[in-house]
Amino acid sequence: GLQDFMVRYVHYVLMGLDPFDEAKMTACKKLFVETVPALYFFKIGGKLAQFLKFRKWPKFFDDVATIYMESPDLANFPEGDSTYANMTKEELAKLLSAIFSIAAIPGPSSLANVALGLSPFKATPDHRVQDIDMTTIWDTLDLNNPMEIAKYLFECGRLRTPVTASHRVVADDEDFTVTINGREHTFPPGTEIIIPMFSGMTDPKEWGPSVWEFNPNRDNLIQKSMIFNSVGEKTNGRICPGKDVSIKMLTDVLVELGKVRRSGEFDKGKPMTSTGTA
Repeated sequence: GLQDFMVRYVHYVLMGLDPFDEAKMTACKKLFVETVPALYFFKIGGKLAQFLKFRKWPKFFDDVATIYMESPDLANFPEGDSTYANMTKEELAKLLSAIFSIAAIPGPSSLANVALGLSPFKATPDHRVQDIDMTTIWDTLDLNNPMEIAKYLFECGRLRTPVTASHRVVADDEDFTVTINGREHTFPPGTEIIIPMFSGMTDPKEWGPSVWEFNPNRDNLIQKSMIFNSVGEKTNGRICPGKDVSIKMLTDVLVELGKVRRSGEFDKGKPMTSTGTA
């Protein structure tokens, strides 16, 4: 299924793991597919979820961290180096398990589910974006044109951002003043400022009257996209480090599955599911 593939792909590319090592891939899937590991990091909800359903979380996280510690990509990690905050290999491995839980697995999965027609856009009260038939649009893409596919993915992300909001904290030496509805507002140091990326992606002032239409050829789509915690390549140091991997992986998925859909051996009358056809 899709989730199985993505776990293998991401761990091969990012950690250098053998995607056909079933023992290690099974351990990774126990955490990333069979549970919802991002919940673990919620202060209250995580404890409740662990108590009610995911009591093996500690073991699953430890198993994955051990695999990361023994991975090719961490083989030469310089423990205790001030460049890396004096981290040990174990600390880095556990940090990576958190990053994979919060972003590296669920982010691309969310975008893939929309792009493949597995999950509709979220319903809005005044717009019927949830009725857009994504598989019909996917079937018209030029599978030999990576930029066309990339634009398709970015437009999917525009109407359903993998992460709806980011944030920043006002620094102690910062005068953070913004104009909201014509009035200036100053926020004191320590204030957490939410950055609603979904609102930016559906702002008619930025995207025009066609904001709720699916149009991968709209002007400056990639240059203005906020789906990777940036505005295009304008990052202020906070762009998602997995951006290029995600787009490359999902392009590969759309191309290969697209070829199958067009081979004449696939029944397009059957709905797509996360494990194949219904």
